[in-house]
Amino acid sequence: MERLQKILATAGLGSRRACEQLILQGRVTVDGKTITELGTKVNTDTQKIVCDGETVKVPEKVYYMFNKPRNVLSTNEDHQKTIMDFFKSLSFKVFPVGRLDKDSEGMILVTNDGAFAQKVLHPKYGIRKIYVAQVKGRVTAKTIAEISKGVWFKEGKMRVSRAKIIEARDKYSILEIELREGRNREVRRIMARVGHEVKRLIRVKIGKLELGDLDTGKYRTIDDKEIKKIFANA
Repeated sequence: MERLQKILATAGLGSRRACEQLILQGRVTVDGKTITELGTKVNTDTQKIVCDGETVKVPEKVYYMFNKPRNVLSTNEDHQKTIMDFFKSLSFKVFPVGRLDKDSEGMILVTNDGAFAQKVLHPKYGIRKIYVAQVKGRVTAKTIAEISKGVWFKEGKMRVSRAKIIEARDKYSILEIELREGRNREVRRIMARVGHEVKRLIRVKIGKLELGDLDTGKYRTIDDKEIKKIFANA
């Protein structure tokens, strides 16, 4: 038996937290009884789960790596292209693990496994994300030291876990940046604060799993060995 919110997340109805809200809102029944208590355990082999009038079927867990293009949203918004538009051919629901902002590109994981998504995103696991950033101006070692130490914002200090200069010219620089928290637009905000606007940002690695040569706008299945690479540094 498993917790109901975990089953719903595995069935692709959203993240664990989103599925908890479905339960609290009284939108889920088990064997005809409305369940509103979080933590209720259910046997999917013998009990029938219904959400919003539709029987919940738990599909095989799937894991994809997607190379997000620029100007594509990670979340659903009317009249704008989202990551899910690239997965319409699937017969079951999946969802992105975390987000990349509209202007950013690169690797994002997509799955129907809520427990997996929660583990990837939870701060206690410290999953590292590696980005390649093209920024305005010449970045110096002093700047790298500053962003590694951290800069202050209204909500607190933000810092990169690691950064190195790949190329530095008068008009632009290319950096490799590692994050372990990944707050909203964190790289862009940090670099802007130290005077280097981000012109292009690509996530190239999660844990030790690399984007590689996957074409922009395409996705592929990742296997058990590759999944282990995600948590190799945790």
